Amino acid sequence: MERIINEISNICQNEHIIKHVKRLMKEYDDIIELNDRSIRANKDIDVMEINISKNFFTIYSTSWNCTSRNTITFFKLENCIVINFSNSEITNEGIKKNNYQYVFKNNLLECVSYSKKVNLEYELGREVKKIKKEQYIEIYPVNDLLSLKKVIKNDNISYFTTHINKVNIKDINLFSFIFSNMNEVITEEEYEKIKVIK
Repeated sequence: MERIINEISNICQNEHIIKHVKRLMKEYDDIIELNDRSIRANKDIDVMEINISKNFFTIYSTSWNCTSRNTITFFKLENCIVINFSNSEITNEGIKKNNYQYVFKNNLLECVSYSKKVNLEYELGREVKKIKKEQYIEIYPVNDLLSLKKVIKNDNISYFTTHINKVNIKDINLFSFIFSNMNEVITEEEYEKIKVIK
C-alpha cells in the first residue's frame, strides 16, 4: 500500500489528495485486490478502488451504502495537467451531481470549471414536487488581475470579468471550486474578444 501512495505522490504533488488516499486505505481495510498499480478494498458494502498508470490515476470510493460516490482523476501529458473531482449522491428522491475540473499548462491555471445537476422528485402532502436544476461555471485567468467567468444557470448564460487568487496544483482542495470576486457583467462579444487576447 505504501508503494501506491508513493506512486501517487510522484505523479501529483497535492497534499490533500495524498491525505485522502491515506485515509481511505485506513478506512477500507478489507482488501480484495492489491498489486503495484491498483488496490481494491471494502468497508461493509462500500468500496474503494485506486488505479495508477504512468501519468494517470483514479481514486474511487463510495459511502453511506454506496449512495454517495466520489471520484478523483488526475492526468498529466507533457506540460498539461488535468485534475477532476466528481461526487454524486443518490437518494430515494433523486440524484445530485457535482463536478470540478482544473486544467494547468506549464504549471499555470489555464481553466477551471464547476457543474452541478440536481434532479429530485418527492411527495409533499398529496402533491408530487420536482426539482431540476443545472449550473455550470467556467473561469479563464487572463493575467494576475483579470479572469473571465461564464455562468450557465438553467439555460441562462451570463458573462463576467472577475478576479481570482493565484491557484497552484499543490493548493487545490478536494471537491471544491475556487473563489472569485469583483464580478463585472460583460457581453458575450466582450467575453470572446478578451478570451482571444488570452
